[in-house]
Amino acid sequence: MIKTLRKKIILITLLSVGLVLALLVTTMNLVNYRQVIEEADDTLAYLALYKGRFPGQIDPQRPMRPEAQFDTRYFSVLINKEENLLITDLRKIYAVSVDEAISYAQEILESGKKRGTIKNYRYLVEKEEAGSRVMFIDIERSLNSFYAFLINSLTISLVGMILVLILALIFSKILLKPVEEAYRKQRRFITDASHELKTPITIIKANMEVLELTQEENQWTQSTIRQANRMGSMVNDLLFLAGLDEGQRPEKSQTFDLKDLLEEVIEDHQPIISENFKLSLNINSLERDLDYNLIKRLFTVLIENSLRYGISGKEISIELSQGKNKTMLLKITNQANIDREDYFKDIFQRFKRSDEARNQAHGGSGIGLSIAKSIVDFYQGKIEAYSEDAKSFTVSVEL
Repeated sequence: MIKTLRKKIILITLLSVGLVLALLVTTMNLVNYRQVIEEADDTLAYLALYKGRFPGQIDPQRPMRPEAQFDTRYFSVLINKEENLLITDLRKIYAVSVDEAISYAQEILESGKKRGTIKNYRYLVEKEEAGSRVMFIDIERSLNSFYAFLINSLTISLVGMILVLILALIFSKILLKPVEEAYRKQRRFITDASHELKTPITIIKANMEVLELTQEENQWTQSTIRQANRMGSMVNDLLFLAGLDEGQRPEKSQTFDLKDLLEEVIEDHQPIISENFKLSLNINSLERDLDYNLIKRLFTVLIENSLRYGISGKEISIELSQGKNKTMLLKITNQANIDREDYFKDIFQRFKRSDEARNQAHGGSGIGLSIAKSIVDFYQGKIEAYSEDAKSFTVSVEL
């Protein structure tokens, strides 16, 4: 559990930092790119006022950076309404030939767009009396700066994420050390307490049996024996859960047919089933390489849970089939009256009781489904409880 918690903390930390970095990097680069485009559009709008050229003198009414006319690479193409070339002005550009300039202009006019980007050039189409003038500005240097900033920001973010991962690995271990120690003490306490309780429970049960031999059997001795048996069963369950929490595997895995095992468990409970319930089976043969005793415990817990809380005289449906990715899919459905919205809330938690009175009357301790969940979690499977129509109760296992 501690390892899982540590992984979650590291994952949440990485996701949080990653989302923040992604938002910052994306915002900065979008703003940077927008500035490149806006600066080019402002220059094109200025050129459009003077028919695709910078004026000889700076117009105080329309301010522009004084050095813009010297460091801006631009050209223009004027085409009349019949799409005949009138003028090409390539004096301020060297990398573009006349044919390329005309080709760019024709492509833009055919697209019907007024402004945009083609290759490394930002363009603007302006209507004039003689025709349409397409003006271009070379933004390659600005784009190169933008791409360099983008790569640098992504690289720095990646390095930052690696550093965060390293720090998270270090500090999460320090952070969880007290939790790990408390969890270890708790497990140790449960194990020790369970072992210590076994002896007095055994003595109490033995004493009651001796009393019944020497004296007449009565309700008090029978009640004490029942409670001692219930306490002993609970102690065994707690020891079993403690072992699973510590990752202990009772036996080695072996290949067996789950159908045969499930039928065996059902047969063990057949006297109770035949007396109180109707049984509907849909069990398919399914071979798996699992811990035989662990899966038998899982099947036993789920079937005993359905028998303990099922409605007498109603049907219990048990289905075993192959799920997705060749997984085992087990569904056990009881007839029930689901009258509360929180019926399934924390149902797999230890000592959780959905119905206190019925649980006591049927001898339940609230550990059964938590054992089932621990076994399923041990195999990294999935277990859930749900109701489809508020008249049935289904426990589904996939592993």
